[in-house]
Amino acid sequence: VSNTTNLIVIQQFLQFHLFTPLFYRYEDNILPVEECYKKYSDRITILGGIDLNFLITNDITIIQKRCRQLLEMTKEKGHYMLGTGNSLAYYLPIEKIIAMIQTVTEFDTHS
Repeated sequence: VSNTTNLIVIQQFLQFHLFTPLFYRYEDNILPVEECYKKYSDRITILGGIDLNFLITNDITIIQKRCRQLLEMTKEKGHYMLGTGNSLAYYLPIEKIIAMIQTVTEFDTHS
C-alpha cells in the first residue's frame, strides 16, 4: 500500500469522523487532482494538485493550459484552490510559479 493510499484512508477517516474539509496531497502517477476533484469535491475542498514533477518537466505553455483546464472544470461547483501538490522546491524555476499565478489572475479577470 502506497503512502498516498494511506493518506487517502486517513483523509476519509478525518473527513467522516472529525469533519476535516480539505485534501491537499497529490501525485499525478498515483492520484491526479482532476480525479480527486471528481470523486471528493462534493464533500471536501481540494487544494493544490499541480504535481511538482509536472511543473519541473513541462514548459510554461503546458502548465498554463492545465491550470486553465482545472479552473474551468471547477468554476461552477467551486471547492477548489489551485496550487502545487506539495511544497515548492528550491530547484523549481520561479517562472513556472509565476505562470501559475498569472493564469489564476487572468482567469479571475476574464470569468
